[in-house]
Amino acid sequence: MKLRKLILTAILSALAIVLYEFLDIKIPPTSTVLTISLGIIPIYFIAYYCGPFYSTIAAVIVDLLGFFLFGSSSNPFMIGFTINALLSGLIFGVFLKYKNVFGGKLGKILIVIFELLVSFIAIPIFIVHMYKNGVPEKYSLKSVIYIVSIASIILNASIILYALFVKNDEDSTLIILSYVVYQIICSLILTPLWIYTYYKVDYMVQWITRLVSVPILTLVYAILTRIILLPLKSRYKKIE
Repeated sequence: MKLRKLILTAILSALAIVLYEFLDIKIPPTSTVLTISLGIIPIYFIAYYCGPFYSTIAAVIVDLLGFFLFGSSSNPFMIGFTINALLSGLIFGVFLKYKNVFGGKLGKILIVIFELLVSFIAIPIFIVHMYKNGVPEKYSLKSVIYIVSIASIILNASIILYALFVKNDEDSTLIILSYVVYQIICSLILTPLWIYTYYKVDYMVQWITRLVSVPILTLVYAILTRIILLPLKSRYKKIE
């Protein structure tokens, strides 16, 4: 069985590298406002079929290989992004391993709690910081603060509604919970920290786009993963 896990992990890891490097969807094009990196989805399936050990190792290998094979000389290697990759495989794997705990009502409750924390703690901190320290020139209209905040609250509410009303099965709950936790920890908290450390870009200024992009990406990844998983799980069993 270990051989089967290794083979499947290798195949999905290769797919993840291809998706990360060649099928990133940027909205708008040539920008980084919203980047849909489909390579994260194969990592979820490694966790689903092979377990947390394989998904964690695979995520790190995918990140390292992706950088050393396709990385730009103008962008230095950042260990912080490798830590993010490690956490993605670990988060997915742990939630799936303990699906009996997180796949039911507790999972839905955690989703609601995390989204409320973003809406009623992170967003007010963002507003206070931006008014206290001033809005950058390119965001000279202070109304942008309110637009971002309101949009983020609406999108976070959409995640809650999706989690509560999507088909009531443990797979759907685990998928949305996994992406919620991953996006909040890695995209909303850690990535701005790594960028600040390397490039000294103000932490909260980075939230101008992230407070909106994070919930959007959470929904996109969760919906796509569920759509792909539904036909697969009826044909292929998890590898024990």
